[in-house]
Amino acid sequence: MPLSLSSSSSSSAPTTHRYDVFISFRGEDVRHGLLSHLQAALHEKQIGTFRDDGMDKGAAIWEELVDAIRNAKLFVVIFSKNYASSSWCLKELVQIMEHKNNKNEHVVVIPVFYGIQPTHIRKQTGTYHTAFAEHEGSSEDPCHVLEWRTALAQAADLLASPLMRTGWCPALSKIFISCSHEFDDKGDYKEVYSRDDEAELIRKIVKAILPHCANIKHYMDGRNIPFICNKNYTLLEYLLIMRRELKEVVVIGIWGMGGIGKSTIAETLFNKYSSEYESSCFLTNSRELASPCLNNICNTLLSQLLNQDLHITNIGVVDSRIISKVKQKRAFIVLDDVVDSSIASDLVPMLRNCLCPGSIVILTTRDRSVLTSGGVQQIHEIKKMSYGDSHKLLSRYVFSDSHSKEEYDKLTARVINYAYGNPLALKILGSFLRGKSVSEWDSALKKIKKLSE
Repeated sequence: MPLSLSSSSSSSAPTTHRYDVFISFRGEDVRHGLLSHLQAALHEKQIGTFRDDGMDKGAAIWEELVDAIRNAKLFVVIFSKNYASSSWCLKELVQIMEHKNNKNEHVVVIPVFYGIQPTHIRKQTGTYHTAFAEHEGSSEDPCHVLEWRTALAQAADLLASPLMRTGWCPALSKIFISCSHEFDDKGDYKEVYSRDDEAELIRKIVKAILPHCANIKHYMDGRNIPFICNKNYTLLEYLLIMRRELKEVVVIGIWGMGGIGKSTIAETLFNKYSSEYESSCFLTNSRELASPCLNNICNTLLSQLLNQDLHITNIGVVDSRIISKVKQKRAFIVLDDVVDSSIASDLVPMLRNCLCPGSIVILTTRDRSVLTSGGVQQIHEIKKMSYGDSHKLLSRYVFSDSHSKEEYDKLTARVINYAYGNPLALKILGSFLRGKSVSEWDSALKKIKKLSE
């Protein structure tokens, strides 16, 4: 499910949609600068964004907005100069902080301080003091104004600690952008932001968002069955974590018989970790792309990594400008179901030379020699699932949870024995037996036994 972005300007998303990323902001401060650039950066990471600027704010819109907040787990609040002047923003912030206080550790709020210091928000000084003076002088309910003040103080105090300098403090999940001051034509101060500072701020916001996005994304197959985290996956994940800190291009080979779970594991690793890299690419059905199509593979691969349409006609002659761009981004690449040795022997060395150090390349194959021909040293064989993991997977398909019903226990054991630890076989059998009675199970298993004799 793509992650979505909601704005404090308004929201018209259907209440059935779940917002994993909700960004609160003051439109007049950031809509045409920071926000639009942030949208583009998130889009590059395949994080969908949602904007409905310009719509009227009304009761129906507010109800939908509150529903979106209650269904979200990750929030980014951009505190800018005029944030507190909007009662809509403040009401939104109250809902966010109440949601966090109710859910506690399950909800993450990342504050971004855009040209303003946390103390101005915490103590409501400067433009925030002016804004509240106007709120208190209006017809606003004093109780609402007090709620707004409390929510601002709580948000500014998230993971509070003394900050010695302006900048990004990853331990505190706080983001700042520095600004300088100049005199305008009237002799008044004006704030000046450099494009480099804003570009760096966006990079840091995205970097802060991505790990949380990875935590709430789970691999789901076509039937929305959660991935069973088995020993094969655990070992590969550990290898990936240990190797990705190296200052080199890491190439990992995954091999095993058909249906054993190679692609599923590669997809799960890709879904979980690719967002931490500047670019990524997952090429499926590589077994259909034999040696005459190596140029096509290279063209598709580099086009996706650079997010542009390239026309590479010869894998041996790639424009140096393209290579230079690729070397600037750490990449996460998966070549799934590779069957032709030339893909590994020709493509892997090229990737080692042109990718940025710290990049990850994963190849899956049924033929171990494909990997050795490409000089892949980190090779992991996917072995059959344990009885316990097989039981969990089968139960997910048949009973919609990880536990079988008591009257099916003996029959479940027979199915697991027939599948012999092969995830694909378990999925097929589980889908076939789902909703059938004990007698139907017994009849089907007798037929399977007869056919296998």
